[in-house]
Amino acid sequence: MELQTLFLVLVVVGVLGFVVTRRILRHLTLKRLDWKWVKQPDLRITIGLNHPPFGLGLDRRVKDQMVGRSHDGTPFQAFRYSSESWSDRRRIVCVSLPHPMPPFYLFTTKSPIPGIGGLSLSNDTHTMIFPEENYGRAVSAALAPFLPELGPRQLTIDHDQLVMFNVKNDLKSLEAAVEFLTRIRRAIISSPAMEHMGESSPLHVSFTNHPDWEYVDRDNSLLSRLPLEPSGYDHEVVNVVQSTGNNISFIRVTHNWKTRNAKNEWSSIKEHTEHFCSFGINFKFIPISVNMGRGKPQKFESIDFNKRFKVRCPNPRFASDVFHQRQLEHLLSASPEGFAITQGGTIQVAESEWLPAQIEVMLGFFQEFFGQVPDFVWKELGVWPRPIPKQED
Repeated sequence: MELQTLFLVLVVVGVLGFVVTRRILRHLTLKRLDWKWVKQPDLRITIGLNHPPFGLGLDRRVKDQMVGRSHDGTPFQAFRYSSESWSDRRRIVCVSLPHPMPPFYLFTTKSPIPGIGGLSLSNDTHTMIFPEENYGRAVSAALAPFLPELGPRQLTIDHDQLVMFNVKNDLKSLEAAVEFLTRIRRAIISSPAMEHMGESSPLHVSFTNHPDWEYVDRDNSLLSRLPLEPSGYDHEVVNVVQSTGNNISFIRVTHNWKTRNAKNEWSSIKEHTEHFCSFGINFKFIPISVNMGRGKPQKFESIDFNKRFKVRCPNPRFASDVFHQRQLEHLLSASPEGFAITQGGTIQVAESEWLPAQIEVMLGFFQEFFGQVPDFVWKELGVWPRPIPKQED
């Protein structure tokens, strides 16, 4: 028994010694390199990175950020990133370019990047995707000497950032990757590829096809600003997506909380989730609802429409002007579950998970809905020129 105890003590001491030694060596290496490590950085370190795998999906996370400079003084940051569209336990390394450039993607067939498209060039080991041929050939020519050394690591040009993926987490590998990426950066800067200008990067964490949409991983201040379920405890608001700079805006959130059910000596905890989304307009419009609210619905000339939709409005003439034949056809085709435009310009919508793709569809529906409203209706409302472009035949 004493031998077993002694053996366990030696094992524990050995493990602790290994951990302490590893931490000391890590600290000394960081001090030598003059790098800074942040275990739990803010998601805003990804601001400006908008092309895939960034800019896709919800549940975005960052951790283990490293900030420093290469041997020649080039600033860099490295971190681990995940989302519902991307998961990689290794690090991502970023260095800046002199100006924004068009998107460029380089990867192997075993490690593709999701959500991309465009023209392509391929060889035996790698595939490159880009929007324009001359640009793509210029970048690929600059990268050609580095492909044998690149291995399974991916490269992208994301606005004014050169990004390397699939970098091993140990400091020796990270240091080598930073120096390698710095060499690639110099080759691109000295190549004809620099003649190509790209769009400026968004100033917030955003979405690839919607740079005007802002993503926030967590914002509990919205608990007091949105009509969310007030009961229970441990409330949190996550996966916030919003756009406020357009005539039609929106905000969507996921709200999580807990309740406790107590009965005699037994207690159980239940977890709850609700998905909230609200759209809004910044122009005058008379309240109107479709398949929401109470009261007698207004009838229209289409029997199919009257069966599927219940329109309610305090001004029957206004409703008749808005729901003309083409508008009825639009709703029959789009088949929205329900919405209600309030006096204050908020558009309440039927319950849904409200993933980005669903928001995109609903925004498209409202653009066409208001685009179908005749000119004379806007003029009578005192809203002219019309806030939403007219939908042509």
